[in-house]
Amino acid sequence: MFYLKTNERLLIRPRVNYEESFQSYLIGLARANGYKYSAFSSGITAKSKPHRSFKPEDRNDIQTLISKIADDNAGNLVDVWECGYYFKHLFDYSRIKACPKCYEKDMILPPYWWLKNYLVCGEHKLLLIDSCSQCNTKFEEGSFVKEHCLKCGLEITSNNSIEWNTGLLDQRLHDLCSDVTRDSNQFKELISEEIEQIYVHYQVCSYFLKELQSKDKYSNHRRTLDINTLNSEQNDIQRMIHDGKVSLLMYDALAAYRIKSGKRISSFITPIFKLLMSQHGSLYKAELINMLIEGPNDFGDWPVGLNWVEKLLSIKANDLKVFVKDHFPNIEAKCQGPFAVLIRDLNFLLSEYSKNSRDFKLP
Repeated sequence: MFYLKTNERLLIRPRVNYEESFQSYLIGLARANGYKYSAFSSGITAKSKPHRSFKPEDRNDIQTLISKIADDNAGNLVDVWECGYYFKHLFDYSRIKACPKCYEKDMILPPYWWLKNYLVCGEHKLLLIDSCSQCNTKFEEGSFVKEHCLKCGLEITSNNSIEWNTGLLDQRLHDLCSDVTRDSNQFKELISEEIEQIYVHYQVCSYFLKELQSKDKYSNHRRTLDINTLNSEQNDIQRMIHDGKVSLLMYDALAAYRIKSGKRISSFITPIFKLLMSQHGSLYKAELINMLIEGPNDFGDWPVGLNWVEKLLSIKANDLKVFVKDHFPNIEAKCQGPFAVLIRDLNFLLSEYSKNSRDFKLP
């Protein structure tokens, strides 16, 4: 059993490598001092805060503890679990990924290896691995402490990985992350400005693509998929974005949803509505608005709720409903559910509404 003493420094205190994550440093610290990672992390929890807590105050306490017993600069490293408090949706905490070639060179785990969309090494053009290529056992922190698979003993650096030409998204992620000095504030700034944008592109297109492929869009199944499968899906999306097929993808997904469910367009868009309305979702929001206003012939008799249109176009709640009742009551759609009009009437309605509103202009 390992008992962590907060008033004593560890016997061996490796210097931090500013390219690595705080989690990587903890793994190296346990390895250097001959501890099992499970015992080492339990000692951290006992003397500080829960080892896997996302709370900033807990992360600060853990970083302070490690700085006292090891390298003073350990707290300056990017803490992936602290990032999760603000950007949990961008990270994959269900696995530890690594490029065998990168790991062989420095024996560290950079923070961006935890990003969901980082699946291919931009330097070595290899698919990252998260399990033993010999026995398929998932890697955990203890695997990197021992530097080999905990089941069959195959060394991490001896694992086979699939060669893969990086797509634009993969290379963009690699270039962005490789150019950033590894401190938490700079990394979080990079995430909020750049990585978030990549994530929105991927999530929106993935949602549409799964509708066309009749896959479950709602179940949290990512943790059950291997990296090769995740990368194949991501590669399909990269090609669509690169080839300028986003508008066609959205149209096909909406058409497929209508045929299959018969529900309103808002029911389909709701799960990704916040993404569309975000700063980085403006492209898809514009495509959707254009599709509604242009009103493809096969969408013409599809009802669309006005309360949802108001949110999409940032119109004051109930303004459109009141306007229709006061001026064009005959275009109200005769259907169940919230007040609606048919898509074919939406262009006319918004044109007329814009003539009577100071704040709204037809997109």
